[in-house]
Amino acid sequence: MPAVKTPTVIVVCGVAAGSPKTPRHGHHGRSSLPVPVTWIASTERIGAVASAVGALRGQHDFVLQVPTAAFESRQRLRRLLAMAREAVPSLEAVAVRGGDFVDHRPLLVEEGVRVVLVETLAGYGRSSRRPAPAGWRCHNPAWGLWEVEMAPAARPGPLSIFGLSSRPRVRRGGLAVLGTEAWDAQGLACHRFDRLATWAAAKASRDGVEATTLSGLAARLTGDDQQALAGSVLRAA
Repeated sequence: MPAVKTPTVIVVCGVAAGSPKTPRHGHHGRSSLPVPVTWIASTERIGAVASAVGALRGQHDFVLQVPTAAFESRQRLRRLLAMAREAVPSLEAVAVRGGDFVDHRPLLVEEGVRVVLVETLAGYGRSSRRPAPAGWRCHNPAWGLWEVEMAPAARPGPLSIFGLSSRPRVRRGGLAVLGTEAWDAQGLACHRFDRLATWAAAKASRDGVEATTLSGLAARLTGDDQQALAGSVLRAA
């Protein structure tokens, strides 16, 4: 399979309970985002998040953070997904921290979930229905469902004591899902989010890195969108 030459970055931002309803981007009150952003929130917060970030110009993606306890019951999991979709009808992705959701993959597909963001990709490369581009930490364990691994947090650099941490690295042709925190109590996006978004925008303009969303990843991997991965044989799969 030919290697994908375009490195791809997904910027995700987790939103905690208590976050304000009117966020502003950056420390200068900017009202637009330089790159697409995937916002991850609980069922209770996802509707408020969707309304809040509507004031920020840019491409937004909303993902449901599914608690581990939800996978103990198919009925509870189905109910959570239904509640989230009432707030965000276009919901196509969920994030899972720990927990065993393997037995619920068919249910996720039935409920329209196409992408699952996980901390660690168990059995990476095994039982993949469709091939993934070389170097991409994702696989397709069931038809219609992709599991994607979150990139590990960058280790603090020697200048971290001055508030300058090491910048993330994106390998040639690779995929990196980079996460950060939500906005702070004043409605300003946190410092790391500001730096990450600015860095991703600079990489896109100078180095040809493409920034996309988590939910849009499935269509790109299967070649269903107009910007399918160049050089990939997945369109014919």
